[in-house]
This record gives sequence, structure tokens and C-alpha cells, in this order.
Amino acid sequence: MLTESYLDTGNRHQFNLDHKVIKLSGDRTKTWQSDAIAPLITERSIVERIYHYLLQRAHVNGCLKKEQSFELTQDPDLCLMTDKGEVIHKESSSTDKKLSFLIPNNVSAVWILSKTSRPCDVIGSFVDDRRYLGVLVGEVTLQRNGKKHPITTHLDADHLLGWDVKETIPCRWTKGKAFLPLTQLKCRSDKHNLLTLDILSDHSYILDQLEENNKKLA
Repeated sequence: MLTESYLDTGNRHQFNLDHKVIKLSGDRTKTWQSDAIAPLITERSIVERIYHYLLQRAHVNGCLKKEQSFELTQDPDLCLMTDKGEVIHKESSSTDKKLSFLIPNNVSAVWILSKTSRPCDVIGSFVDDRRYLGVLVGEVTLQRNGKKHPITTHLDADHLLGWDVKETIPCRWTKGKAFLPLTQLKCRSDKHNLLTLDILSDHSYILDQLEENNKKLA
């Protein structure tokens, strides 16, 4: 079943041209709300029903394309890398949703490293989310000298390297390698600091994509 849903909403200039003729257009930017002949529907509750109907019809007609199977895991393989290049693994006392790391006192920032995957790949193409997501981070605290200090940069900053857009609730997705500054709470004692991350996601990851994702982080 052939379909076409393209509407020039201002991105036509991004297309690759294989000829020397370039069209200069002064037309106004169109929108799906006011210019589409039919509404663009991406809600999963609607699209998923259509998807499974077409899938069943293809199966009955014997034209179902064999899809490549893959194995999923819910382990994000999360670790930290300091601004000095040292890799820090979680403490044995960590749980699946609350990860703790011992941070040296001379560290002013860390990178949160994890696997990534797209919801449209691990759930189904009927999910309109093609972002490469790492983990959903909620509360972050740094404990030193027995006192906990909240870290909120990932929640407050509009643009922060390696993080997705800000959410309406106090949490934010990483993109596999997210920068987290600790400068304002840099410890002056000789003891290590305990950094704790609250992980709110139950995200799945495709094991076959691990090598490709690791190359992106290099």
C-alpha cells in the first residue's frame, strides 16, 4: 500500500539536489494544522490498530516480509566518566533505579554513559518517537561529609550537552553520553563524594546495536 504524507513545512531546502537547477521559493511555510488535505495522525492508540490490521492482512496474503529478529535488554550498562577520563562503575549497594558512584574530590564534571535505543525500534514503528534515548534521570544528589546536596543542572539548563529536551516533570532523558557539571559542589576534602542518580525509565535496548552505539560515544 503506497502512501504519501509529505507536506512542505519549510524543510524542502534540506533535500539533496542531483542537478544544477535550484528553485528559489518565497512561499509561506505551510503547517499540518491549516494546509493539510487530511489530518496527520501519529497517536499510538490510533496508528497501532492500523499497523496490526495491515500486518495481519499481509500475513493472510502471504506477502509478509521477514523481519530481522533482535534481542532486548533493560540493562542500560550505565557508568560515569570523569572530566579526567576515569571511568567509574556503580557501587555494589546500588539498585536498578538508584545508582551510586564514588566521585574523587578533584572532579568538577562527569559524563553519564549508557546504551541507547529508539522507542520506534524497540516497541514498534507505530510509535512516533525516533529519538535515540539513554536513561531518564530524575533526582541527582551529591553526598559529602554526611550531607546531601541536590544537583539540578540537568533539570534547569535549557541546553546541556548530551541531554534531550526538558520535560514538564522534573526528569530528563540522556542521549547516551550526557554532561553533568559538579563545579558548584566540588569537594575540598580528601574523601570521595557519593553521587546518586535516580533512574526513572524502564527503557529497552537492542543488543545488536551496542557496537554501533559504542562507536558513537567514542
